[in-house]
Amino acid sequence: MEEISVGIIGSTLERHCIYLQKELEHQGAQVVILDNTPDHPYPLTFCKGDSHYEDLDLSNTKVYFLRALFLPTPAFDASTIEVQMKADGYLAYAAERERYAAWLSWLKSAPFHGRVIVNPVDTLLIHFAKPYHLECLRAAGVPVPETLVTSDPEKVLAFSQDRDIVYKPVAGGAMCRLLKEEDKQPERLESLWTAPVQFQLKGRIYGFSC
Repeated sequence: MEEISVGIIGSTLERHCIYLQKELEHQGAQVVILDNTPDHPYPLTFCKGDSHYEDLDLSNTKVYFLRALFLPTPAFDASTIEVQMKADGYLAYAAERERYAAWLSWLKSAPFHGRVIVNPVDTLLIHFAKPYHLECLRAAGVPVPETLVTSDPEKVLAFSQDRDIVYKPVAGGAMCRLLKEEDKQPERLESLWTAPVQFQLKGRIYGFSC
């Protein structure tokens, strides 16, 4: 079996993982993507320093890039969520929690077994905390835009009154959009109940659009 030199931890379908794999292979590395998505059969086995991904021996793979560690959050159909949670929701959550705990433990144990994790898990876990990053910048004296994180339509309307506001995901990773009048309509604001959104005062700081 051919040995590999670099492991990318994430999803075989995610474009960043695919791009990184191709770039590393172009530079002569032997690369495999270690898929930890919830819909992928659990593939990781480890005992002390020995690790296998499916039937692939990872003993000679010492460098890994952590792109994503998927959280234990199985999806449910909103129309039947109460029934699903009562029937098998907790079992699904418990299974994902076990998967997450296994991957997390393996990643955190990497230094004990001579493995190097680029983008270590402790760093990855705060990548998505964008409002926290803003507070760190604010505390350091860096000007940051006024920011509201909420799922409350009334607070959005009050925050945006007579001001230009943009909105974006709390975790980042998607397009920033200008809040328009059609976004303030009741049927549009109702969608906020599923998850919070980050709203920011539009402006320019140090030459960058915010």
